[in-house]
Amino acid sequence: MDRIALIRALMTKKNLTNYLEIGVFNGRVFFRVKSTFKIAVDPSFAFDGLRKLGKILINPYNLFNRYIEKKSDDFFAEDAPRVFANRKCNFSLIDGMHEYEFALRDVENTLKYLSDDGIIIMHDCNPVTKEEACPFEEWKARGFKGQWNGDVWKTIMHDRRIERGLNCCQSIDGNLSTRWCEWVVLDVARIDVSGEGETDILLNIKLVDEFVPDLRLLFLAGWFWWAVGFA
Repeated sequence: MDRIALIRALMTKKNLTNYLEIGVFNGRVFFRVKSTFKIAVDPSFAFDGLRKLGKILINPYNLFNRYIEKKSDDFFAEDAPRVFANRKCNFSLIDGMHEYEFALRDVENTLKYLSDDGIIIMHDCNPVTKEEACPFEEWKARGFKGQWNGDVWKTIMHDRRIERGLNCCQSIDGNLSTRWCEWVVLDVARIDVSGEGETDILLNIKLVDEFVPDLRLLFLAGWFWWAVGFA
């Protein structure tokens, strides 16, 4: 199950509608979400007005999109209070800069506007090797060679360490971390991936079926209706 299927299944299961995406880039995920309240935040969108129009024709929900082309820190400082003045965000995909400090700020800022039953999904939180899990500067020093997830995974550890009524777990399908607004920080900025298998415990990695048992059924049902033309 990829991130788009997971988002659709979770939004359907919990009847969530207000969607925020940090790090939209070319809109591959954003344009496929079905909601009348969708906020796109990215410092440099990789699409133009013609692509927006085309995506409205494919998915009419895109008619209601709001595009905010700026860094997420600036969005939360300048726009978020107004954007969420009359309604809470209840589903957010955070896929911005893949560094711990940036990802943590995005999570903390999103929590300010997240509803009590809201969900945050983060991408690239399950690196396979130490090289994939390194900070940006280390990857840059290697000449940007090899797969790079960054140290976003430290945000998951951070949130699992602070008890504030949050539930944090990691899906191994599609390299996604899914977090209910029920979850869980210690300074993990200097922690490294030290051994194979250890991240499974530290990041609370679970199969999709473990945290939402009927997700696959929802996904298959959604796919069926899409296939026969009703989605």
